[in-house]
Amino acid sequence: MPTLLEKPPLPSAPLVPPSDLLRQRHRWERWRGLLFTLLAGLGATLVALWVFHLYWQTPGNGKIVAAIWSGGSFLTILAALVGWRFAPSSLLDTAQQMDRHLTAKNRLETTAALHGSTSLLAQAQRDETAAYLSRQAGGVRPVRALPWLAGAVLFLIIAHLVTLGLW
Repeated sequence: MPTLLEKPPLPSAPLVPPSDLLRQRHRWERWRGLLFTLLAGLGATLVALWVFHLYWQTPGNGKIVAAIWSGGSFLTILAALVGWRFAPSSLLDTAQQMDRHLTAKNRLETTAALHGSTSLLAQAQRDETAAYLSRQAGGVRPVRALPWLAGAVLFLIIAHLVTLGLW
């Protein structure tokens, strides 16, 4: 137990430095709306295509399938662009949101502002932010779902291309 004049020992630092955690969170905030929209839109369009498939319908319904495909693709791309437009545009915006959420008193915003600096002040600020993040009750972890979402979207795009090639 430290006395009044001794400094308490700092808790162990998190596995990910604050600047890396902030960049990962910014990437997640920037891309998640786009990827979720693409996943839902491309999946719904593919399901609708297979429901109205030409082999199950009369040959005159080919225009319905083409309209479903082009309309679903257009609406998906439009919604994805809207999601991209309203995503946080800078690292500083993401840092401000995380500061509000974690009540971090602008620690992460300062980390974002000093992310390219090698000064002693910037290093001390990063160390203090790392110590603060390691003390958080829920813990702040990096987001690891982004590659899985991107892979699922890529799989759906390939499924669309295979469907187009088969038909």
